[in-house]
Amino acid sequence: MKVAFFLPLALIFAAVFSGCMEANPLAGKWSDNENTITLTAEKTFVANFASEGVTRDGSYSVSNNVLIFNYNDGQTLLTEWDLRGSMLYIYVQDENDLQNPLKTLVLYKVG
Repeated sequence: MKVAFFLPLALIFAAVFSGCMEANPLAGKWSDNENTITLTAEKTFVANFASEGVTRDGSYSVSNNVLIFNYNDGQTLLTEWDLRGSMLYIYVQDENDLQNPLKTLVLYKVG
């Protein structure tokens, strides 16, 4: 009788607290016409920038609105990000381009 009472109670308890874990809203495959970034829930990424002929991979972390890419070759890229529905905006400061120093990458969630 105790098992019949405690088993449903344990299942309800587990369901309530598993719903409290926050999902990673950035996890998934993001793309535009030329570029693709895949961000995993385990905080790794693969980025293919076809427009520049570059593929990068590594890990990433998030601190508020700062998305930090740590490339496997040791380099780090700090960006700002904004998520609007199924669109991910990534803002990158390009210190080498004095005419247009802030680059915006708009990606759509495709997977």
